[in-house]
Amino acid sequence: MYEPLGLENLVIAGAIGIAAGIVGTVGIKAVFAIKKLTGKKHHADHPHAATATHQATSPPPPATREDWEKHGFGPAIVGAEMIGGFTGRWPPLSEMGKLGNLMTWATGIGYGLLYGVAITPWTQAPFLGFVLLLALVMLADYGLLVPWGIFKPPWKEGHAFYFNLELYGVYCALTVAVFWGALQMRNGTN
Repeated sequence: MYEPLGLENLVIAGAIGIAAGIVGTVGIKAVFAIKKLTGKKHHADHPHAATATHQATSPPPPATREDWEKHGFGPAIVGAEMIGGFTGRWPPLSEMGKLGNLMTWATGIGYGLLYGVAITPWTQAPFLGFVLLLALVMLADYGLLVPWGIFKPPWKEGHAFYFNLELYGVYCALTVAVFWGALQMRNGTN
């Protein structure tokens, strides 16, 4: 069942996987845009109230992990955790949107790359590839973010778990569809 890709095909699968991951991430962003248009919110707003109490002449106090956990959302907290871990200082909460966006794109592209080079050699069936990618994303996110304290275990997370499942499902469906569509187009031209 396993088919080694070879260097040329590995590079092609990686490039197609990256492009597919970009499209999948656009799908995640579209879900958030639709939720925003319908008035549904699924993560914390920026903590404007916390910074409004300080005088304009004094800088806000440095952010802490507790601040990010209280006001942040998954990808932004992971990015802040990485920055805090490497530098010893947590970024200001005002960077939450940028950091969350950067981390969403980075993980979306990374999962697309992993799909192209690590999952497709094991299966040539798109539906099975979808299931494997969804399992990888769920296990990786919940396997890392629950022990870090960023996500709650699925059985305690309630609606947030189902929203994440929706996001991951949209991402995986688009990523797999774009990958296999591009692969079929490429094979049709050879």
